[in-house]
Amino acid sequence: MITVRKGLSIDRLRAAIAKYKAFLGNADYDELYKWEALKQFQENWNIEAEDFADMFNRSFNVNLSDDKNNLLAGKHFYPLQTLKDFIVIDAEQVRIMFYALYDEESGHKVENRIDLFLYHCEQMMKKVKEQNPEKENHYHGDKSAISVYLSFRYPELYTIYKFTEYKNFMAAMDARPLPDAKSKNIGRFFKLMRNIVYKQLHADEELVRIHSELRADEKYYQENSSLLTQDFYWCLDRFKL
Repeated sequence: MITVRKGLSIDRLRAAIAKYKAFLGNADYDELYKWEALKQFQENWNIEAEDFADMFNRSFNVNLSDDKNNLLAGKHFYPLQTLKDFIVIDAEQVRIMFYALYDEESGHKVENRIDLFLYHCEQMMKKVKEQNPEKENHYHGDKSAISVYLSFRYPELYTIYKFTEYKNFMAAMDARPLPDAKSKNIGRFFKLMRNIVYKQLHADEELVRIHSELRADEKYYQENSSLLTQDFYWCLDRFKL
């Protein structure tokens, strides 16, 4: 069977950006916690820290675990707590996992670095289960949490990956083929978001200004970042813009 590839519609993308821009003035817009969390990470992450556990806790100190702020925790979703469990067992192994994930100079594609991180999660999970057999899931398999780690470390390169919302966004943009639930090609996701969506968003100077004003409080990350990209496609789906 021949699959016809079709890029997303730029006209639809620009129309969606206009809707998102208008929505930013709505009282229902409640996504700024992501920029607060990003600033917290940027100010505290130091992979060379002598006390890795303390550094890790300070880097993810903003509440990301209630019903709204669910980047790294939520109902039946506990990747951050699982990593903390890993650190208790072997902090140096977790440090190595992040070294490899963040190594942009290695020549390895980000997809391969993510797969390696997942492999080590599986190995660490075996150690966790030896101490607590009831724990069965490290909650990183859908790659969403790993994309948060990447986007916080390199906010200009990566954006947060939410498969269902991404697929719905691509359908709304009339793109083909749609993302596949089995393959979940996260490499394609990063490239499309960085090379097309990010550029279209930041080409809208009024949008950039409006969102910058929303983040005027110093507790928020102030620089341009791909968080705006995730915020855009997430809000389109969540609020049915």
